[in-house]
Amino acid sequence: MPIGLRDLTSSPWRNPTFWWWIAVVAAALPVLYSALFALVRWAPGYVVAPIACPTGFFDEPTTIDRVEYFIHDLGDTFSWTLPLLFLLPALALRKNGTDETHLRAARWAFVVALTTTVLMSLDLNPVPPDECLMRQFGITPRSMSLGVLLTWATSPIMPILVAGAVAGRVRPSWSIVALPLAAVLVIAAQPIVGDRVAKIYRGPALAADGTHRYALLGSYGQWKTWNDGTSELYVVDLTTGKVTDVVWHPRSLEFATYTAATRDREPGHYVVSALGPRGRNSRLYRLTVNADGKAMLRESITPPLKGVVTAVAVSPEGRVAYGRAVDTNHYFTGVVAPDREWPSQSPNGLMWSSSTELLLRGGDTLNTNTGAPGRFNVDPDSPGTVTTLLPDGRHLTNESTLEQHTISVHRGTGKLATAFTVRGRILSTAVDATSTALLVGTENFQQVDDLTGDSTYQIVRVDLRPLIENPEATGDLDLPQRLVWEGREPPAYLAW
Repeated sequence: MPIGLRDLTSSPWRNPTFWWWIAVVAAALPVLYSALFALVRWAPGYVVAPIACPTGFFDEPTTIDRVEYFIHDLGDTFSWTLPLLFLLPALALRKNGTDETHLRAARWAFVVALTTTVLMSLDLNPVPPDECLMRQFGITPRSMSLGVLLTWATSPIMPILVAGAVAGRVRPSWSIVALPLAAVLVIAAQPIVGDRVAKIYRGPALAADGTHRYALLGSYGQWKTWNDGTSELYVVDLTTGKVTDVVWHPRSLEFATYTAATRDREPGHYVVSALGPRGRNSRLYRLTVNADGKAMLRESITPPLKGVVTAVAVSPEGRVAYGRAVDTNHYFTGVVAPDREWPSQSPNGLMWSSSTELLLRGGDTLNTNTGAPGRFNVDPDSPGTVTTLLPDGRHLTNESTLEQHTISVHRGTGKLATAFTVRGRILSTAVDATSTALLVGTENFQQVDDLTGDSTYQIVRVDLRPLIENPEATGDLDLPQRLVWEGREPPAYLAW
């Protein structure tokens, strides 16, 4: 009578048959899940959630796509036969199986299981993951890696390897465990590594006129208050008008939202504010956008700040300032390194007017060395908000009203000219580092979606060079401008 391992020990995990049954269960679970899903989807009351993302799912498939579909269908067919295939050695070798027959069966079963997995996961035409869909379903590179780990850990490949090792009288050792574990970890790490490699900072991308090609768009639809909802932070290509990336939330603040962003001293570098979903705590982070339009969140530069940071500004010397709202009645203006804060009338409209002085909303100023308040040289009776300081001492002011939406040119308390006029609301502005161009985020009422009635939003690029070259410009200026982006995300704040 042949002697199998079952005669050497009574421990079930040292019997190859035990691991064959584990492989049968592991192979049957996906088949059972698919069958149950096919039944549930036809059950009364089952509703498929709509996907609120623009997509190219209906593009005509290419020849490579058709080959890939055939290979995946072949892998799916094999997967349905795996439970029966692994059931044969579990039953046939249960009583009369020898070490050699178990080992031979494990070898063939491993080849079949691995081939099936490869066929089902083969990607002949790899494309980057759709950021919008990943956001909608809560998928991140980390969750993708955990999913891969879970898939391989519950696949029949693992128990087949153990069955072969037990049948071959191989004592458990680091070499047996480490090899498949290392392979699984390498495969599972690919989403994270690929995401990080794609976003390595290799310098900024410049447009033909020398301005930065990409800008950050924050999608808050109104001024942020204590009760505002969530937002997204996008990277917009100003040359093609497309969104090239969505900024993921920081690891320390799961499901955080971004509430403010500004350009840092170096092109392609930014400072952003992230708000956690619980506790109403914010942090400031550095962020880079590489030459391919991919964003990478970098180090945190502040401890947790209570409340919502609604404005961020960086001085030419690199000092970071922020406006913070603890609730609807308590606002603060602060600076980083050294960390100091002062009570404020508003957390919005923050801008450096000199190396030591901050210009606040409404024309008030704050000396960041002494904390002394002051007044900027603007008309105290003007309802406008200063949005941009020009190198020659003039400034641009958003003087929008319910009837008219304009950006005007001022010198001191006197209005000189009108630089920009639009029918929809002006939501945000951002100037290039050279102060030669201005981005204006507006609401567009001229194009309304036929199904939802929602208005779209635009970013208009205004050329400021004619204004800079003419210090005495007056009247209604006809500055060159062009539409650089249009979409459904309200450009509540911009950073360029």
